[in-house]
Amino acid sequence: MLKKEAMEIISDGFYNFRIRNNLTQAQVGEFLDCGRANINNIEKQKSFPSIQGLFTMVENGMTLEEIFGKKLALKLRNNETTETPLSKAARLKNELQELLKELENIETRE
Repeated sequence: MLKKEAMEIISDGFYNFRIRNNLTQAQVGEFLDCGRANINNIEKQKSFPSIQGLFTMVENGMTLEEIFGKKLALKLRNNETTETPLSKAARLKNELQELLKELENIETRE
């Protein structure tokens, strides 16, 4: 996955989550403990959220489709086995960390 594709998926996800929940950028910024401008930058594909920000979004109802895009979310769902909520959360955390590492590597190469 290229940085541009990842950024597009994540920015669309943030926007769709915000609109679905009838939230302003400032409101999302409040519960992520950052400013409205940071949320605007994520939605405008100028920056990525932190991993903690992604976890907070998941805790507040952001879907796999919104975070990873439909294709990758479907692939992740197809790989699911009978997991406990704790093991599922650990797997999702590892996958998010791997995605962010990949994104950081792409960013440093540019």
